Amino acid sequence: AIVGGGPIGMRAALMAAERGHEVTLYEKTAQLGGQLFHADYFSWKWPLKDYRDWLVAQIGKHKHITVCLNTEATPQMIKAGSFDAVIAAPGAVANLPNSIQGIWDEHGQRVPGIYTCLEVIGHEDMVGQHCIVVGGSEVGVETAMYLCENGHTVHVTTRQTVLCHDNNGPHSPRMAHMDIGPDGKEHRVTAWDAYEGLTHVEEATVIAVTPTSVTYVKNGEETTLSCDTVIICGGMNACLDEALSFYGSADRFFITGDAEKVGSLQTGNHSAMGKVMQI
Repeated sequence: AIVGGGPIGMRAALMAAERGHEVTLYEKTAQLGGQLFHADYFSWKWPLKDYRDWLVAQIGKHKHITVCLNTEATPQMIKAGSFDAVIAAPGAVANLPNSIQGIWDEHGQRVPGIYTCLEVIGHEDMVGQHCIVVGGSEVGVETAMYLCENGHTVHVTTRQTVLCHDNNGPHSPRMAHMDIGPDGKEHRVTAWDAYEGLTHVEEATVIAVTPTSVTYVKNGEETTLSCDTVIICGGMNACLDEALSFYGSADRFFITGDAEKVGSLQTGNHSAMGKVMQI
């Protein structure tokens, strides 16, 4: 049994089936693909869309893989299925930092009107004209570019000295394009510089937010910016507790992908291969 139909769960299912195992893949939503759903909305993410579609197609035609959509697997369900092994691949969820005042109310509930990047992708109509993205990682910058492509203006804040500090090459918006400079010669320009509606500030530590403002400190000075929508890009948290809940539901138990350690498709695939090879 494999719990989680994201890209790593699918890859684990394929590798297990290719090694002769009978695989049941559980996915709680109506479709496979996990967080690669965003590839449908980013113009430059077509390689990831192709990869996701390839995985789904391979899963669909493999006779040793049974897919259960709209099925939220439970430890009891897996135990009742008498599986020889279970691989938990529930992925990760967006992190909302406690260090930023105003995200949570006095009851520990998120303040309405403050979003994560994953929540606005494909739902850009629910955000206002002028957005502030708190966090200038690859995900934050790509979200800002996506919103600009859909008619919004976006300001990105980052604690780092540069935007997109964590870019990893193949899937990064840092893919340069060529532009003609004032000297009449071609120059390489980072991808986000192509968007007139995208501005940013570096070395700015956000200390507080409201649904319509962001307050940050830079060089010891505090600045508050107004906006229509605040989007938090604070990284991801592994769904480790969810994965661990399946311990003991089969004779052999493994955790893979972001649930084991938040990473990339490459690290997740390596993790999945390592787990499948032990079965």
